[in-house]
Amino acid sequence: MSAFANPPADPITATLDAIIARLKDGFGFGKGTRSLRSVEMLEFAFDREADKVVQVNPPALYIVPLAFRPKFGQAQIETRWVIYAVSNRATPLKRTKGDAQEMGSFGIAVRASALLNEWVPPVAGASALNLTFGENLTGMTLVKKKLSVVALTLTGVMEIGLGDPATDLDDFLHYHSDWDIAPHADPAPDALTIPDPDAINDVILEGAEQ
Repeated sequence: MSAFANPPADPITATLDAIIARLKDGFGFGKGTRSLRSVEMLEFAFDREADKVVQVNPPALYIVPLAFRPKFGQAQIETRWVIYAVSNRATPLKRTKGDAQEMGSFGIAVRASALLNEWVPPVAGASALNLTFGENLTGMTLVKKKLSVVALTLTGVMEIGLGDPATDLDDFLHYHSDWDIAPHADPAPDALTIPDPDAINDVILEGAEQ
């Protein structure tokens, strides 16, 4: 499990955001070398004709939080994720294998699996993700639409924070004060913020976010 403290009340969304960030970083987003046009969430499985409902933007990765069930009591869930690698090159061979200009669905899928398999999301209470299998979803319907799709299925376990998500005790668990020990005759400073204090108190109690 992750070493981070205080599991979130919605670990699915927190893990989803972490997966997207991991994949974007691994495929060069923000580095001037991005090899995909899009990495984003879909609300439903691609094999339910998602391309008819949303505009896909290949080459791309689409993430779906597909299913979850209780695990070891009510405060843990086992989750199943599907990551879709999508390509739309000019011919079926180029869509799957890629070419000199663009990755194919196979290349996108194996790189994504290397980034996510046995990776622990930076989410409190989350286990490592484990790749269970990859599946080539490309059939005649997708071929006619010039799309090649490989689906990766990953599983993991996460804890649910059962406290009030609106409650934040950090302000009460972190005490900080600056002290200015001025000569008795000096006037008090006008501002509460002391730019060069003579002494500092900073105490973080157990349970505060570090």
